[in-house]
Amino acid sequence: MSVTGPSLPGRSERLPRALVVDDDPNFLKLMSTVLGLQRFEVLTAMDGRRGMAMFRAHAPDITIVDVLMPVQDGIETIIAMRRERPFANVIAISAGGHIAASHYLTAAVKLGANMAIEKPLDFKKFLVALRTLLARDTPRAMTA
Repeated sequence: MSVTGPSLPGRSERLPRALVVDDDPNFLKLMSTVLGLQRFEVLTAMDGRRGMAMFRAHAPDITIVDVLMPVQDGIETIIAMRRERPFANVIAISAGGHIAASHYLTAAVKLGANMAIEKPLDFKKFLVALRTLLARDTPRAMTA
């Protein structure tokens, strides 16, 4: 999904690009709408393997990764993203599974996510966190 609007400060005249990696098609649609309204170019992937392909091909400004997914889980995906682009902006998200979401999210931050946010998302807080992460001056300056 691509929209028009102001570009990301300090970068070329393109919109900030967000990649959302989640196995829930309804969540992907919701995130595409929310981020599109915030003037992001939005890319989506249904699993970590496809997410990595999009990450490599499109170099997103911010990547939002669900921790629990089939094919390639979010932790493995975050580790691979960090290995390929050490200063990439990555937000881990999770609603949990067999154990509490906080355990998965803590692991995600320890293994490379800049921050972690539990589902269901409070979109107002999520967007503030996303904008703060994009505006930071120091790579990997924020952790949750």
